[in-house]
Amino acid sequence: MKLFLKNFFLFFLVALILAIVILVITLEFKFDTRIKVISQCKIDSAEILILGDSRAERQLDPAIIHAKTNFDVLNIAANSMDLYSLSLRLKEVNVENKLIIISASSWQVNDGSTDEGYFRIEAFNELNAYEKLQLYADNPIELKKILTQCLFSQFELTIGNETRFINRGFENIKCSNFDSKNMFNNHPWYRNMRLNGIKAKLLKEALSELNKLKCKGVLIYNAPAYNEFIRQSKYNGVEYMEDKYCNMISNYIETEDLSHISFRDLRNLSGFSKNDYYDPQHLCEQGAKKFTLKFINVLHEVISADSQNRNE
Repeated sequence: MKLFLKNFFLFFLVALILAIVILVITLEFKFDTRIKVISQCKIDSAEILILGDSRAERQLDPAIIHAKTNFDVLNIAANSMDLYSLSLRLKEVNVENKLIIISASSWQVNDGSTDEGYFRIEAFNELNAYEKLQLYADNPIELKKILTQCLFSQFELTIGNETRFINRGFENIKCSNFDSKNMFNNHPWYRNMRLNGIKAKLLKEALSELNKLKCKGVLIYNAPAYNEFIRQSKYNGVEYMEDKYCNMISNYIETEDLSHISFRDLRNLSGFSKNDYYDPQHLCEQGAKKFTLKFINVLHEVISADSQNRNE
């Protein structure tokens, strides 16, 4: 009996060590990150490129910006596109003489926000085994899912959009009512809020890379939210996370002297009602029109400041 238990223990120990080795090898696996540029000619023709996440994809109308400024504008923002993944893509694009506008929302600094869509595979690919385990410590199901994608799925990293054109095309959403009583229930942006971790490190790396782009400048913004959402966020830690995120970007730009980048916190931009949103953080069709018109003022401000700095 003792011999059996000894052999069983040795077998279990060897199996455990083997499992750990396989897990580490799997976690350290790196896939090819080649990037395909879609419709390069449209990107080349644009004077302003709109990029970033859904709050640019669905809220900035290039037709309105063109009509008011006479700039040729292309909106190729994509759902849940974080700054780090975007910075990898922009290395493959000629952005000379272009102004780059980027919507960047706060979920990308919360290490607890790891549900599908909130941490891209290309960013996951850049982490070591320990960082991956640390990031997904409270979300092992999602870790298993993203590892399976990396090992067994074929995918292509792209920048561009075949359905968008110069001065026309963005994903405007029709207006609809939403429940304003349960706006924070299991909200994927704010789940298990952990700041100053792995995602914050990637954000800072992305800002440094964006500052190296040979473009006219980069304007990053945090978009408006429904005023009742903002009011309630004061009592549950969400406002703290949003403030921390905005301060993190502003402070890093200042301390690292990232002179090519401007940041605007537009969370409290006035002039919107509940009817302008289809959820607490996304403007619908009529709200997007209002936001685009207001954003043009921000755009003029940044362009004027840049011109003044060049003349000094």
